[in-house]
Amino acid sequence: MTSAQSVGTGQSRQQQKRVQCPCCEHVFDTNKSQKPRSLEQHKRFFGLIRAAHHHWPENHETQFADEHDCRRWLTMKAGFRNLVLQMPITGAKPDVIGGIVGAALKAADAHAMASIYKGKLVVWTPKSIRFDRMSHMEFCTLNNAVEDVIKDVFGVTGDELLEQHKAAA
Repeated sequence: MTSAQSVGTGQSRQQQKRVQCPCCEHVFDTNKSQKPRSLEQHKRFFGLIRAAHHHWPENHETQFADEHDCRRWLTMKAGFRNLVLQMPITGAKPDVIGGIVGAALKAADAHAMASIYKGKLVVWTPKSIRFDRMSHMEFCTLNNAVEDVIKDVFGVTGDELLEQHKAAA
């Protein structure tokens, strides 16, 4: 829906465009530089992370100590990550280096993930999803990408996983 609103007395009119998010039905003004996040969607996202961690397959190659590790992994797997190191590996077996760096990051409780890619050590950190820093639309994109990863891992949609979790409780 589009509406006009006066700015001051007798001054020009500013056009406002209000849209509704197709994911969570939150309504916001597209003219604002930072669209407010939807608290309902935020709560659902973290409920989905909780459900994913609780029902995580034991035979999956990646396992998590807690929900925070699961969220970081899902966030990075969904493509919301920063490349912080890319270093060629010479004179050592890549698998050994990757294992040592991965163990060091985990021991330091670092919010990072290491992997070996084309003979290089690559270290990623998840992008911040702080409520006050990530826009609503970017969070919608993250939410959809995480749900795609969950569908790949579990073979069910995010809504189906939430229902399974609710039934198990």
